[in-house]
Amino acid sequence: METISPIRLLIVDDEQEFTASLAKVLTRRGIAVHVCENGSAALDYLARHHADVVLLDIKMPGMDGEEVFIHLQRRWPDLPVIVLTGHGDIPQAFRMSKHGVVDYLPKPCHVDELYDHVQQAARERKTAARSVLQPEPPDPPAANDGEDKPNVLLVDDEPELLAGLVNVLERRGLAVRTAVSGEDALAVLADTWIDVVVIDIKMPGMSGLELLKRIRSERPDVEVLMLTGHPRVDDASEAIKLGAAYFLTKPFDTAELVMRIESAFHRRRQTFRRRQEEAIRSVFDRGMVD
Repeated sequence: METISPIRLLIVDDEQEFTASLAKVLTRRGIAVHVCENGSAALDYLARHHADVVLLDIKMPGMDGEEVFIHLQRRWPDLPVIVLTGHGDIPQAFRMSKHGVVDYLPKPCHVDELYDHVQQAARERKTAARSVLQPEPPDPPAANDGEDKPNVLLVDDEPELLAGLVNVLERRGLAVRTAVSGEDALAVLADTWIDVVVIDIKMPGMSGLELLKRIRSERPDVEVLMLTGHPRVDDASEAIKLGAAYFLTKPFDTAELVMRIESAFHRRRQTFRRRQEEAIRSVFDRGMVD
């Protein structure tokens, strides 16, 4: 019978009472816990020992959590890192999630929720290690390469905001479509060439995050930007994990929105052209073999 090893969790946090209590609870649930009080100790520990998941605080003496995370990414890029902090903010959540943090949780966090996140991170790491072949994403519809401006879909349930954004973006030469719900947005995407979708998170019916999941599943070639008037760290983290290119809070600078749209558009075109070149190279290589 195969022996199942416990999940090995490294907690990096300088709050001794908190870590002692948390370690005690998680150990009772079958997780092997080791605690380091600062970033340097954590890096030394990982150089000699294995961990399945790291739980990382942000505010610590000496090296802060974001700096520790950078070192972890460089030396152990496949090691899942969960940030648990009472001092987080939206830009930091976006930045760290974009670069590989698997979860960004604000304190206080219920131990049941934390336990579930640790279990999920360990499972996903194990699945990734076993995975050899990844399925290719479906090919996007043919693009008109003669166009150098993005086709944009704005999704928001506020008609006044949509009307104002349409005027701004069209003056910049962008082709703009609008939708007032997630269902309307999916209908537009089903029969229209769209480069970038801009989605409000809070909408009645299908939420912005739910719509983002559907787009990543059904149209992974499309770039997505998220907007919100109710900024939450966990929303920002979730949006980036689901594949959003950027996360903007209302009220936002329209010049920045245009810049983010154009940046996402150029990234998408580069990906599309790279796939075209790879397909042509593949056909040529097969012809040489035949």
